[in-house]
Amino acid sequence: MTNKIEHRSDGISIAFPRNFLHIKLLADNYPDVDYVLFRDDFMLSQILLSFSKEKVISLGREKRPGRHGWNYLKIFKYNRKYYPKILKMIKGLEPARIIIFLENEPLELALIDFFGLDRFELWEEGVMHYVDMFNPLVFRLRRLIQIACGFHHSHPFLLRLPREHIVVCDRFDKCNPSMKAPIGKNQPTKAIAFVANVLVADGHISQAAYIRALARLVEMSPLPITYLPHPREESDFLN
Repeated sequence: MTNKIEHRSDGISIAFPRNFLHIKLLADNYPDVDYVLFRDDFMLSQILLSFSKEKVISLGREKRPGRHGWNYLKIFKYNRKYYPKILKMIKGLEPARIIIFLENEPLELALIDFFGLDRFELWEEGVMHYVDMFNPLVFRLRRLIQIACGFHHSHPFLLRLPREHIVVCDRFDKCNPSMKAPIGKNQPTKAIAFVANVLVADGHISQAAYIRALARLVEMSPLPITYLPHPREESDFLN
């Protein structure tokens, strides 16, 4: 049994999906959202399959060492200007309802600090919405590096938002939202689905150990195994 999500009708709604799962959940449960915000270019084509281009707004993103050169001072200055610019733009939309999927990333925290927690809904991010899989050392080190590069710096080690003070929507606890099965692609198959997570990228296990474990799983399985990649798994890794 699912619990229907009650959509506010007293103002503008915006959503900030971070991967393809988030887009699917949003499209299946709230296609009438007023604006869809995104950061990375690879998201745009998928968003436009479900939402009109008039609703879609690019936020760009912070600059990171390596990907954007090694001039730390230039990167720091750019990032410190990035947040006020984005917050001013979103304020102009006059949002009454803000849907986020990640609860401990700098931009989401900047939005919460600026608008106040009462406007927000936290929708399911994926497996980590339910289970703490953070490597505390890696998480803290990453946040310190981000702060040193000019990222939003409040709540540096926050893992979870206070769930008692924010509307939470998920499939397996609150039983909303739901996800519709793709038409024509939901026929039963004699195979085992391996639902992957970003264990390697997040530092929980080495790539070599992960591949060995998968190989062992294939050897033990009486049926073929279908690998369902996580949205954040890189194509190079999958190949």
